[in-house]
Amino acid sequence: MQKHLKSIIMAISVILVIIACFWVFDHRQQRAEQELREQLNGLKLQYAPAERDTIRDSLTVITQQVLQMPAEEYKIQAYDRQLIHDLDIRLGQVLADQRTSLSTADTVKTDRSDSVYTYSDRWLSFRLNTADSILTYKARDSLQTIVYRQYKHRFLWWRWGTKGYDVKVINFNPHSNILYNSYIQVNR
Repeated sequence: MQKHLKSIIMAISVILVIIACFWVFDHRQQRAEQELREQLNGLKLQYAPAERDTIRDSLTVITQQVLQMPAEEYKIQAYDRQLIHDLDIRLGQVLADQRTSLSTADTVKTDRSDSVYTYSDRWLSFRLNTADSILTYKARDSLQTIVYRQYKHRFLWWRWGTKGYDVKVINFNPHSNILYNSYIQVNR
């Protein structure tokens, strides 16, 4: 009886050690996968490839893949927590986060009348008075963002499944150039 009890205790302890080893191995593997996913998302945010195109002779279009991120990871990677806090929004409420950077630059020729240079079009207007050294300018921009689904499967006119999402940013100002765009969709 004593021998039988020792063998049962030994078998149970071996089983518990095996289960503990599997649990430790699985935990380490999950942690490594999570760290790798966080690193990849960080790299995707920094080096997100964007295709540039021009439509209607002057409209700049940028096409870029949407970065899908779990809510827990977005809470870790959120760039501007203070801004979200100032807007009185909790991080858990955020569905998507888009950032776009523009630069406006152009060279125009103006006519001078009485030491005042003026230029005006649909997107930019300025007035330079050389007599009192005052430059008044006004720049307008218009962006449109379209998020659309990429289908995984296509057969004739049928499409099904979702491969991912792409975002197109259209800049209507011919003087401006889109420098940077990132779109993060937070998955719940």
